[in-house]
Amino acid sequence: MKLIAIKTTLIASLILLLAGCSALTQRPEVPQLSLIGFEPVTMGLLEQRYKVSLRVKNVNQFPLPIKGLNFAMEINGIKFGSGVSNKGVTVPGLGEGVLDFEVTSNIFKTFQQFRGLGAEAFKTFDYKIKGSLALINSAFSLPFDVSDSYSLFTDEKPSGKGI
Repeated sequence: MKLIAIKTTLIASLILLLAGCSALTQRPEVPQLSLIGFEPVTMGLLEQRYKVSLRVKNVNQFPLPIKGLNFAMEINGIKFGSGVSNKGVTVPGLGEGVLDFEVTSNIFKTFQQFRGLGAEAFKTFDYKIKGSLALINSAFSLPFDVSDSYSLFTDEKPSGKGI
């Protein structure tokens, strides 16, 4: 009788342990990201640094502890810069936060933006940021690919192609 009780307790404990582990390893959904800031930080002859701010909307019901990210950025279809950041933010479940990081570019990338541009040059600001978010205490990283287009001198609204 005692042996059956021990076996039952052991099996129940094992089932609970496995259920708990599977809950811990669930992959979170990728948050919705949108560009909310882009400003120069330092402007050198060969290298420029810009502060980029992304709004992070956590669609999960639990907090999302972001440790940092790696990324590449395009502006108007041309590779602009890339980088990594260890600046993180914990976004509450079903909440929002802001992730600030810096992108490094160089004078040659900037010249590419202006080369060959005609009268349509500054009517839109199209961007694409692709990379992955690293999470605290997780083996998972969350890939993201966000893009949008802003009309600079018209009343048109952004196209809303972000994720």
